[in-house]
Amino acid sequence: MDNKRLLILWLFLLASMPSITLAGITFEKSEYQLQAKPGDTMVEASYGFVNTGMRAVKIMSMNSSCGCTTAKLPQKVYEPGDKGEIQVKFEFGNREGWQQKLITVKTDDPDESNVVLKLIVKIPWLVTFNSRLLSWSTIKKTGPQILRCFANRDLKVNITELDYDEAALWVKELPCEKENERRWAVAPKDINRAIESAIRIKADYPGSTPREYTVQVRVEMPASVKVEGQKGEDAFKASNQSKPGTQRHHEMTFTMSNWLKMVFHDSDALPLRLDKHMILLSPGYGDYERYVSGVVLADIPIEIEKVEVKGRVNCQAELVSLDWDGYFMIKLMPKKEAQTLETTGTTVSGATTKPQSKHGEILIHTNPPSPASRPIYGFVHQPAGGDMSSE
Repeated sequence: MDNKRLLILWLFLLASMPSITLAGITFEKSEYQLQAKPGDTMVEASYGFVNTGMRAVKIMSMNSSCGCTTAKLPQKVYEPGDKGEIQVKFEFGNREGWQQKLITVKTDDPDESNVVLKLIVKIPWLVTFNSRLLSWSTIKKTGPQILRCFANRDLKVNITELDYDEAALWVKELPCEKENERRWAVAPKDINRAIESAIRIKADYPGSTPREYTVQVRVEMPASVKVEGQKGEDAFKASNQSKPGTQRHHEMTFTMSNWLKMVFHDSDALPLRLDKHMILLSPGYGDYERYVSGVVLADIPIEIEKVEVKGRVNCQAELVSLDWDGYFMIKLMPKKEAQTLETTGTTVSGATTKPQSKHGEILIHTNPPSPASRPIYGFVHQPAGGDMSSE
């Protein structure tokens, strides 16, 4: 076979295998991790590349994982050896903390048509919340919820304004010893209908354009309880009368446990209910102070005269003044007086005993009073080593 025929055969074989060496875009760096500075509103990154293949490559499209991120390229077609840069711009908006954005680059390269570029940015946080959604249900009335707001102490951020719909919500600020924290108790004024509302919080940083945050507030009415002429728990019962077992389950959750019946004798409809019947006081579980929410279930006016915790636990209770129809809140906190029994263990006859867990009972005294001598509505549990005074 002469040289001319060998050359023709070689060109034919080369053309039949384009996926091996004919095309390819190689990026110098496909991932960036950036640290934004306080006050920054955006970052930019440049992803350089070169066409290392043997034929021209066309950039078909560039799609980002979020509308806040855009990618630009001066040209679409790159000959072998040509270099280029994809300019990526990420505008923060109200985003804070770690953010990851993806840019998918699609080419006509038969070997690797899609390339994913990553942009990871840490944005200094200004304000954070324990929750951005507070929700209730018309099925079961529950008590107020705590909205906690933390401002960045290092940046000296302050909360300057709180706005909400006073016709739909009750909002009351609660005392807090921490300088960078604010707390509010929140409850809907009407728990029997679905509502969509919001609480808007403004911060004083950055000074020229103060940041505004939104916390959604919602009362949901599931489709199964939308019975004409009935509301809330009554509608739930009516809508489930034809479902065996459902009505019984609701009544069981309403009365909760048999030990609660001692509070009001000969009555399955308890006048008060705590959202949580067991409160854990171990270190690291929540804050130094705990709030327990409750609701009034009786049709007659009931005045809460005193709340207290009885038992071995190093805890005392205080009624939070809300003056809201049908709602109340109890604050649990360490006793001011030192307890005789310490959780660190005691020595008896030269032997050190193991730390013991502590238990207590939450008593609520009302007017009219309960016939029970100890109107117990909940319990507190303090595991070994969980003295609240040590937090």
